[in-house]
Amino acid sequence: MLHLGVIVFLAGFVLMPTLHAADADALEARLKDHVADSPEAAELMLQLLDAREAGENVFGVIRTAGDFVRAQSGHPRRAEVMVRLMEGYAAGARHGEVVATGKQFFELFPDDRFAPRAHRAMAEAYEELGRPHDAATHWAALGRGGDPLFVERALDGFRRAENAQAGREGAEFALAVLKQKPAEPWSAAVALRGMELAGRAEQWETGAGIGRAVAGRIDGAPGRELWFKLGEFESRLGRHAEAVKAMEKSLDRDPGRWDAMVRELGAAKAPPSELAKRAKELLEKFPGDRVTHEAAVRACEAYRDAGKPDDAAGFAEGIMAAGDFSRDLAIRYVEVGGDDHARAESFLKGQLGRFPARDSALREALAVDVYQNRLKDAARSRSEASD
Repeated sequence: MLHLGVIVFLAGFVLMPTLHAADADALEARLKDHVADSPEAAELMLQLLDAREAGENVFGVIRTAGDFVRAQSGHPRRAEVMVRLMEGYAAGARHGEVVATGKQFFELFPDDRFAPRAHRAMAEAYEELGRPHDAATHWAALGRGGDPLFVERALDGFRRAENAQAGREGAEFALAVLKQKPAEPWSAAVALRGMELAGRAEQWETGAGIGRAVAGRIDGAPGRELWFKLGEFESRLGRHAEAVKAMEKSLDRDPGRWDAMVRELGAAKAPPSELAKRAKELLEKFPGDRVTHEAAVRACEAYRDAGKPDDAAGFAEGIMAAGDFSRDLAIRYVEVGGDDHARAESFLKGQLGRFPARDSALREALAVDVYQNRLKDAARSRSEASD
């Protein structure tokens, strides 16, 4: 048997909509006695709207709020009721009418205290209508104060819009948020998404601004990723020295980041000795990796381009003597030697057998680059290639 208190509670729960409906019917009857734009009608409509909402009568809410908005153009609570009308339309899945009413609201009451509720209703309606860019602009209006939920939804909408204008707006929004809150637990994620949007829209300065706003404030792997991204944006802007500084702070066990930094050193016209130093560091950190081999080739070329062939040859000899080099480095070594073919021939022959895995690269350099291309000695080229 149910306890009497439970029976009373359940009875009240069942009867509640009926009671609200009765209240609403009575109010509507009284409302007929007043002109729609009168103060008395306004008060009755507000009470009726409360009753309709409490009774979850969506169509009643829409009708009452709509009547109020149309009749009470000067009423101090018109903005509030207009938002309640939007929410009624949303509850009835009438998303197009949410948008139409919302546009009217923001024309009349752009800075009203009910604007946040209007923004949310508009954002959700645009989501339902499959218009992520428009939704994002309203989520962004809510997220400018730094609420991470709204920030995330705004950036997600800008990303899903997949057009340059959305990318530009999304990046600018992320930058504005991060200038206020650069060191929150969610700041790194916002920065990375903002930089992604900036990259899509080719807004390199905005992307760099995002990186500068947070880099150095975020620790660990996310912080290193932000430094690297900042370096990429600085590179796009032609600020290669700044790119190098940023990328240096991103270095970890990812050889791709080292490779990018060495490339930026070259673009920044760094001294060849600096590229050579970095190439040797890569040899230690990533032996046998493609990145290591390419960095060595670039350092050799940097010496050559700086008019220092002896330094170029000496550097290449040092790398090849350690046994970790590519066929390309052997080619560059022969090239930078100029007319001193005897030096190249002597060194390459001297390396044969020291690191058997590299012998094929050494023999090819001898056969093709020394004997065939420079000495024009086809017989020796064939002999070396056949060994």
